[in-house]
Amino acid sequence: LPHPPVVIGKDGSGEDILGKWGGTWPSVEFLGLVKGEVVIRRTFVRDPVATTLSVTPDRDAFGADHQDLRIAIRALDQAQNLLTQIDLPVQIEVSGPAEIRGPATRTLRGGATAVWLRSTGDAGEIRVTVKSERFDDTAISVRTIASDVP
Repeated sequence: LPHPPVVIGKDGSGEDILGKWGGTWPSVEFLGLVKGEVVIRRTFVRDPVATTLSVTPDRDAFGADHQDLRIAIRALDQAQNLLTQIDLPVQIEVSGPAEIRGPATRTLRGGATAVWLRSTGDAGEIRVTVKSERFDDTAISVRTIASDVP
């Protein structure tokens, strides 16, 4: 097969590692290869620890003329994987020519949430800060761009 499937079920000792109640799951790294070259690498750790509050806008700039922008907020472990077991409130603060659509306090459900901003008509820099009790404050900047259409 040009893209063979992956089969997981036995470790080097011959022990069945899936479906064993109380068994341990080791840290693991998966490599994706194309023509023998590594094109993707994913690591999953045995004991994930909440280390990063990721705040990622869909784009770095958007129109100043009352347009919307989505910002994803995710709790990540030390290997940058989503922590799906975290439900945690976060507070979002915005400064600059935009306003939050909806409440400024959101809950990470399954480790993730999103917030939408709407530009207020002026071009400029917008600073978004996300705060929580569990993570350090995380701040990003995006900007609004004036429309060329009068």
